Amino acid sequence: MEYTKGEWKVSMGGNHVVVMRDGGIFDVAYCDDKDMPPEERNANAQRIVKAVNCHDDLVEALKGLKHKFTVALEMAGREQDMSELIERELTDTNKALAKAE
Repeated sequence: MEYTKGEWKVSMGGNHVVVMRDGGIFDVAYCDDKDMPPEERNANAQRIVKAVNCHDDLVEALKGLKHKFTVALEMAGREQDMSELIERELTDTNKALAKAE
């Protein structure tokens, strides 16, 4: 199933996550736990929007790093210290990419 495409934003009230698409506004999430301060509810809504809006760019950046680390690892060859460093970075990049995809 696909997620709701469009520009994700926080509503004027600060606790609705909405998607703007095709001239309309669609509610996606409502952060309204009465036991939570309004500032925290707003921060949660902002975090959801930020995560969704930057997800695709971050995945593409990680894919680019994965490719660069793979090439660098091949080029480093027998330089053990450099190979180990690149291998660790590649492992971390692969973990982050797997989590995001």
